[in-house]
Parts: sequence; structure tokens; C-alpha cells
Amino acid sequence: MNNKSKEINALLGKASDDNKTVYYEKEPGAKELPPLDPKNFVKLPDVKAELTKTPELDGKLRHLVPPQVRADVQMLTQQLNQVLQMNFDTVGQQDQMLAGFLAQFQLPGSL
Repeated sequence: MNNKSKEINALLGKASDDNKTVYYEKEPGAKELPPLDPKNFVKLPDVKAELTKTPELDGKLRHLVPPQVRADVQMLTQQLNQVLQMNFDTVGQQDQMLAGFLAQFQLPGSL
């Protein structure tokens, strides 16, 4: 850990020295920088909620789609979700088997 810290500090010093020779302007200090504007920070939306929410247009166009078609869409969506879940479960089982195999021979988790 101590060696890594020394290595990082050496790389930081080298980068800072390189910066002083490449650019003509002086490197500003931390106190000279303007304060950060909170508007520039991004708040990530909940992806699952975005993917599963019903679009506003669905309510307006609901009367154009026959009820049987909506039922078929729901059934196909459920079937697709089941297939995806089975694939995820299979991958998870294979990952567990591989992890067990590697642990059996005391090998690292990634080669």
C-alpha cells in the first residue's frame, strides 16, 4: 500500500511537471477556481422505473387498440420476461459452478 502511494505521488508529480511545460498558462490553485454550480451535476433517473412506466400516449390511444391485442401483448411480455429470467438464472448457475471450480483449485476469481 505504501509503495502504491509513493508510485501515485510520483506519477502526480510527473503529470504536474508535464502540465507546466506543455501549457503557457499557470496552473490555478484550488482557492482560485470558481465554486461548482449544482446545476452542472446530473441526477440519474431510476432506469427500471423508466423502462416499466406506461407512456402517456398509451392512455390517449387505448381505444384504438382492440382488447384482445392488448391481452396478447401482455401475454407475450410475460413470456419474454420468463425466457429472460430463465437465461439469467442459467448464467448465474454457470457463474456459481465456475466459481466453485476455481475455488476448488484455489485459483483467483478471474484469470
